Amino acid sequence: MKKLIITGHGKYGSAIKEVIEFIAGDQLNIIYCDFLGNQSEKDLENQYIAIIEESDDEKIFICDIPGATPFRIAAMLTKKYNNIYVIGGVNVSAILEIIFHLENLNANEILKDLENITKKTVIRFNAKGV
Repeated sequence: MKKLIITGHGKYGSAIKEVIEFIAGDQLNIIYCDFLGNQSEKDLENQYIAIIEESDDEKIFICDIPGATPFRIAAMLTKKYNNIYVIGGVNVSAILEIIFHLENLNANEILKDLENITKKTVIRFNAKGV
């Protein structure tokens, strides 16, 4: 089984949870993790480790900002844990599309699809012809 861990600054994880559950209902394969202002980087790392160690499932960390603290800590943990993967900057459209295919794809296919779907779903409304 694979699990998605949606994480980021502030209440990013909680906010994305609201959106996903509003559109697609409760998702048992998604864990939402916030990085609040009163937490240290070590607190976040310990939160991630607890999530990783609760099962042998593959875990894909979907972080709000590539290279920022939540992303960096998850990426650092890939050195210690073989069953985790990290991606950043993914949009909600991509997450929604991928959640229905988690069991049919391997982790690398999921990462590739998240990246490609995000790129394809960024659309600029051009009412003024600019």
